[in-house]
Amino acid sequence: MPDLIILEGEKRIISKCGPSCYNSAFKECSCICRGINHGIGFKQALKNVLQPSFFLDKRFQSLKLSSHIHDYVRELTQLKLFQ
Repeated sequence: MPDLIILEGEKRIISKCGPSCYNSAFKECSCICRGINHGIGFKQALKNVLQPSFFLDKRFQSLKLSSHIHDYVRELTQLKLFQ
C-alpha cells in the first residue's frame, strides 16, 4: 500500500501518512495526517486525502503548510471534481 501524504524537507522526509497509519490498530497517531486517517483503512484514507478540504482541516494549522498545498486544494475545487 502506498504513502498518501509525504511532507518533505530540503534533504529528507519529515513525516508521512502510509500503511502504518491508515492500517494501524494502535490508538496514537504520530504522522502527518494528525489522526484523520488513523486506523480507517486505505480506501477511506484515500477518499479523505482527495477531498479538497482535507488540508484545510484545523488539525493541520500548526504545520503552517506551504502555499502550494492551498493552491492544490483551490485547483481541485475549481475543477469541480468533488461536487
